[in-house]
Amino acid sequence: MMHILVVLALLSSCKCSFHPFSGPLKNASPKRPVGTYKLSPQEYSVNETLVDWVTKNNFPGISNKMMVEHVDLYRGYVKNANTLLANMAKSSIDSVMKLELGRRFGFEANGVHLHELFFSNLHPSPASPSENLVSVISDEFGSFNKFLERIQIIGGTRGTGWVTMTLDKSLNRLILNWVNEHQDGQSIGDVVLAVDCWEHAYIKDYKSTARGDYLQNLVKLIDWEVVERRLKAAM
Repeated sequence: MMHILVVLALLSSCKCSFHPFSGPLKNASPKRPVGTYKLSPQEYSVNETLVDWVTKNNFPGISNKMMVEHVDLYRGYVKNANTLLANMAKSSIDSVMKLELGRRFGFEANGVHLHELFFSNLHPSPASPSENLVSVISDEFGSFNKFLERIQIIGGTRGTGWVTMTLDKSLNRLILNWVNEHQDGQSIGDVVLAVDCWEHAYIKDYKSTARGDYLQNLVKLIDWEVVERRLKAAM
């Protein structure tokens, strides 16, 4: 009993803040008064700089006609995501409709984000990856070539979706995984590389059964400087 009283006395005199996973928090921030946060809601918008980048450059193995059509699909995701945002805010719709709109919103909104990541990590003549990036990727996947092979293997998943590489901060590791459609399997970490494996990304230039040929060419167009910048920002 005496030991319990001593422990309680020590706890009551301690001025530290505690976190269930990390123990005492050093320099814990004071509680913010309720109501001090403010957001400035906006809508999605088409990144025209990115559109110009992919439609006005010549990407070997991907025709301009294919890129223009791909961009049109991206514009559609932006439009649909904004429409869903507006409809979800309406008080007149019932809970079942709100549920369906929320499900659909995940598809459209992630379609916006993934396409912007994909377009911006493409380059018509990319520089070789830095020694540091090659080393980090090789530590995780065995070698840089094995990593490129893994992209193509995962990209061969039957169905429509994406290959993404993310930094999982909880493991401090790079993860390559398949994202089904746009929204299933995306919550692993910060996306540092996105590869579109939907047929709409290659159907005009390759057969519908030739995704492997498309991926074999696409890995030659990855802008490793962009990938490395994203990785550093996520760390």
